[in-house]
Amino acid sequence: HHNFTPVWKPAFVSDLVPEDRCHLNGVAIRNGKAAYVTALGMTDTPGGWRPNKATGGVVLEMATGEVVLGGLAMPHSPRWYADRLWVLNSGTGELLVVDVRSGQAEVVCGLPGYLRGLCFVGPFALVGLCKIREKHIFGGLPIQKRYDRLRCGVVVVDLRTASEVGMLEFTAGCEELYDVQFLPGVRRPMILNLEKEAVRQAVTHPESSWWLRPSAEIRDGSEGAGPGGTFPASALCPAAEVHDSRTGPVASGLRNLD
Repeated sequence: HHNFTPVWKPAFVSDLVPEDRCHLNGVAIRNGKAAYVTALGMTDTPGGWRPNKATGGVVLEMATGEVVLGGLAMPHSPRWYADRLWVLNSGTGELLVVDVRSGQAEVVCGLPGYLRGLCFVGPFALVGLCKIREKHIFGGLPIQKRYDRLRCGVVVVDLRTASEVGMLEFTAGCEELYDVQFLPGVRRPMILNLEKEAVRQAVTHPESSWWLRPSAEIRDGSEGAGPGGTFPASALCPAAEVHDSRTGPVASGLRNLD
């Protein structure tokens, strides 16, 4: 077993080793196939992209290995949408649309943050904004000179007018986003694993999902308890109340039918 199977690498990278030689960080899928990637530099030495991070970024075409667009400041999140290539020029805070034939790029709009994460919903683009973290890596970028204060959140851009029409800002507790995805019809999404308390409170089936009240858990160290020595109260007593994530309380008096 392996952690991954290499399928492609830039021609200028001589070996696949954990040295962050070019910081290849994003891929755009076109017609179901990986087509374009972003990298922070065309370098082949450990961290070699860092000295020229403000101008050394590139978009590469995977089929030919050729540079589609260069001179970028830490590009990120390439996406193929509506028959066009879109890229975040993160270090300048700009959303770009790229003509892959001519290699010319148009600035759609500028935003007050280091950009990372991009998806589309109809005529709208959802763009992730971050604050600058490690100054030794992210310091000296054009975005820091353009805005007095960088923000963290998700901006909605109307592509028809190239203007910002909405923003969800994180004012505390979060300074970085790594990706943005739109999940239609989904409320309160969460990634669960056995180390999270919530894994014992989430109940799902193909048509809906519910959350047990945390207070409805009975903690017990006896045989049959789940991780952490707990039982869902719905399996032990007839008084557990279940909440539908969409409508609120939907059932009570649940019993274990086994």
